[in-house]
Amino acid sequence: MSRAGELLAFVPLALALHVGAFALARPPLGGVAGAAGGPGGDALVTLAAAPASYAGLAEDWTEAPAMQATPVDLPAPEVSPESDPAATPERALAPVPALPKLAAIQPEADIPDPPERPERIRAEPDPALALRPEPRPDRPGRTG
Repeated sequence: MSRAGELLAFVPLALALHVGAFALARPPLGGVAGAAGGPGGDALVTLAAAPASYAGLAEDWTEAPAMQATPVDLPAPEVSPESDPAATPERALAPVPALPKLAAIQPEADIPDPPERPERIRAEPDPALALRPEPRPDRPGRTG
């Protein structure tokens, strides 16, 4: 069978098998079986009015919050010097310890200059290259 014949025969067959498999795997309309709503059970959506108490909640939700007339004065937190030894006045005025001295910088090591390169040696031509045949000239009338 030719390539085109195989495509014409097997592509529709594979497509039909996939469509059939999806049709069998799909649940019935309305989602879960027996879960359709409405008076006769044929509606896909059931609508009901919200209770009246929800209207007050919606109004409260859309209004900006009320600002307090006077700010609340909070007492300052009490900090005892015993709880934080770094907060004592003697500690604040103490001199900062000096950083340790760094080691003296060593002079660079004496590195000898690299040895001079020898002059390039010319290699003899490869004898195998001499044995290759000359390329053939292009034939007239032929395009590459």
